[in-house]
Amino acid sequence: MEIKYLSASAIRDFLQCELKLVFRSDRSTESVKGDHAKLGTAVHEALEQFTKRILHKQSLPDQTDYDFAIATFMNKATSEGLEDLTFYKEGKDIVVTYIDQYDPTEKVLEDGVEHFFRLTTPEGVPIVGAMDKVVQLDENTIQIVDYKTARNAMTNFELISDIQLSMYDLAASLIWPQFPNRVLSLNYVRIRKTVSSHRTDEDRQNFREFLVSVWTQLNKMEEKEIVGKINKLCGWCDYKDRCTKYQDLLSGR
Repeated sequence: MEIKYLSASAIRDFLQCELKLVFRSDRSTESVKGDHAKLGTAVHEALEQFTKRILHKQSLPDQTDYDFAIATFMNKATSEGLEDLTFYKEGKDIVVTYIDQYDPTEKVLEDGVEHFFRLTTPEGVPIVGAMDKVVQLDENTIQIVDYKTARNAMTNFELISDIQLSMYDLAASLIWPQFPNRVLSLNYVRIRKTVSSHRTDEDRQNFREFLVSVWTQLNKMEEKEIVGKINKLCGWCDYKDRCTKYQDLLSGR
């Protein structure tokens, strides 16, 4: 197994269960996504495409924009194989509400919608990811927004230790050094709630050291020796049907 870049999801997989990381890294291994994950994928696609469209038009949303975003959601949901019909209505409601609340004064950075990054930290750790939206709040501050479709928002304690937000903060500090302040926000579009956090210089340095440790240990992995690790998230794993440890647990062996 070869991991060329560290993503937030790869780090979480590695810490939770190394076998999950092996499965995710092997493109021949098909994952089994649940309908909640498929809904999230479709909503993300709709919000991303709507935002790009409206920024290009430089106008307030009209009915054609609503129609476009809903069609984008529906097409992505069906292509993902979303089966629960109630999720289609919920997804459309999420998209419509998001457009209703569109703020035309919001200053999205150039290339600030679904901003993909692939870079190397000062310590030599390659990292990769994508930021849903990056907004300039003032001359010194940007806000990095990530859309979430979960029904429960993170607590303040969870926000300050979240790996994904720490990854965004570090990446943004390297991509846009002219903005010394970074607000890290999770927009829970399903429950219409946004929660935010930030990282101090000390937090950022600690995270960089954490990345070095993870990267070092990950590159010591021997794939043939990796077995599943039972944990509280096994029931939601996309690969649980392929995990011998989990199947043994279910069968009582």
